[in-house]
Amino acid sequence: MITRPAPCRAVRAALSTAGVLHPIGRGRRYRCPVASPVPPQPDRRPVPVTPPAEPAAIRACLTPDLVAVFDREWEFVLEQAKRSHDLGGIHELLGAWRFHAHAEQLEPGSYFRTLAVAARIQATGSAAPSAASADEVRALIRARLAG
Repeated sequence: MITRPAPCRAVRAALSTAGVLHPIGRGRRYRCPVASPVPPQPDRRPVPVTPPAEPAAIRACLTPDLVAVFDREWEFVLEQAKRSHDLGGIHELLGAWRFHAHAEQLEPGSYFRTLAVAARIQATGSAAPSAASADEVRALIRARLAG
């Protein structure tokens, strides 16, 4: 005669209150409840939200160095809008800086890293010292398609 182990009810109660009881088999396959490992906890850091297209909201997401850059561009675009009576430049600026503000929240310093890469490309004419030329990339594509 097969009997259920004595601690089974105590194990079931403890696991169900802890939230780790996994009803695999629901009694059909196992005589006792089966506990599964606790799933990994998701990252609890808040996900930054892209700021609205408002100067104050964008400035609130930026570092003091970036606020100075944003303010210079903002003043320039405002003067252009006053002269041309066209708000298109303002909308473009706010759209671009929403992107920069969000990127800075995700990876602080990304704006200045991007500027450094752009300056290096302009100075050297190459994206990176280890970057392949266009001819090398075409040869790789041909090799992969042939193979």
